[in-house]
Amino acid sequence: GEGEIANYSCRMDGRLLVTGEVQVTSDKRLKTNITNIEIDTAKQFVMESQPIRFNWKNGDAVPELGFIAQEIYKINQDLVTITPHPGLEEMVDKDGFVSPADAKFTLATGKIIPLLTMTTKDLYALNEEKDQKISDLENRIAALEAMFAKMA
Repeated sequence: GEGEIANYSCRMDGRLLVTGEVQVTSDKRLKTNITNIEIDTAKQFVMESQPIRFNWKNGDAVPELGFIAQEIYKINQDLVTITPHPGLEEMVDKDGFVSPADAKFTLATGKIIPLLTMTTKDLYALNEEKDQKISDLENRIAALEAMFAKMA
C-alpha cells in the first residue's frame, strides 16, 4: 500500500529501459562513517582509467561506451564487485592480474560520479586561481606600460 516500505532486488542481463529516472537512496540518516573523498583518489581514477568503446560478445550490434572492470579494480577496488558467473574461464592479464574462473567483475558506474565531481570541483578552483593570477599580471603589465608611457 501507500507509504509501505519494501526491499527490491533485480538481476538482469541485457538492457533496462526506464521512462523517467532511476533514483538511488542517499539519505544521510541511513549512512555512517561519512568522510570526504580525497582529491588524490579522484584524480587517480580520472588519470588512470581508460574509457572504451566496445560490443558485447552476445552478438548485440549496438556499440557501448564504458570501462573494463578489471582495469578499474586495479585503480579503485571500491568501484568493483566480483560476483558468481559459472562457466566463465580464468584469464591472466599480461601484468599477472588474475580474473578467476566462474566469477565476473561488475562495475558500479554510479560510484564514478562522486570522483568526477571531485575532479571537476578541483579544476574549477584551479581555473579561478589562474584567472585571478592572470588578472593580477594584466594589472601589473598595465601599470608598467603606464610608467613607461610617462617616461617616453
